[in-house]
Amino acid sequence: MTMTYVQCLEKWHTDYNIKKAIASGELFRIEKGIYSTRFKDIYDICFLTEYVDEYKLKKCFEIYIFQDQGMRESSMSDVQKRISKILFNSHYIKRLSSSRKNWFDMSDEMVLNKITSFLNKLQNQ
Repeated sequence: MTMTYVQCLEKWHTDYNIKKAIASGELFRIEKGIYSTRFKDIYDICFLTEYVDEYKLKKCFEIYIFQDQGMRESSMSDVQKRISKILFNSHYIKRLSSSRKNWFDMSDEMVLNKITSFLNKLQNQ
């Protein structure tokens, strides 16, 4: 689950408690103001890259991201850069490895590379 800073405050009530949740591994700060507790999703996404309807997914990107004025990303290149920045963050990789959520028969590095390769493929279509 990805949460905003405000949502984290609603759940943990103080900055101190948020920092404790991060330190314990219960919560991970993806970037300023955005946090995640769902490491299992990375493995699910990797698995789904084999089965997703790419045409429908690209349509969803167009409607829900590129046409949304509130989103910073306006192209697949922007999405690729943003996701790579998150996935290859050393703190994220460390938390991902220690999360024990890898149900996939693949190393964490291979999982992250497969996701970014899939996004590159979408970008180049």
